[in-house]
Amino acid sequence: MRRLLIDIRRTRTEDKARFLRLPLHLVRSILMAAEPVALRFLPLTAGQLASFVNDAKIVPSQFVSERHPRMKSIQSMLGEK
Repeated sequence: MRRLLIDIRRTRTEDKARFLRLPLHLVRSILMAAEPVALRFLPLTAGQLASFVNDAKIVPSQFVSERHPRMKSIQSMLGEK
């Protein structure tokens, strides 16, 4: 995730990305408390945060695989080669 954020930042600005490490339970609690009143302003939800924390593998359906045989890399989507 850190590498992805660095790559996104690099495509947007020349500034170096700075990171602030926070305990997961603190961030999750803040998001859950803020969602009812500020959902449209939040960069992500508690549920989306859980998808980053938990290991998972996505297997596309046959329908998707036939129409999109190869996924683009993050770098190609960001315009890097």
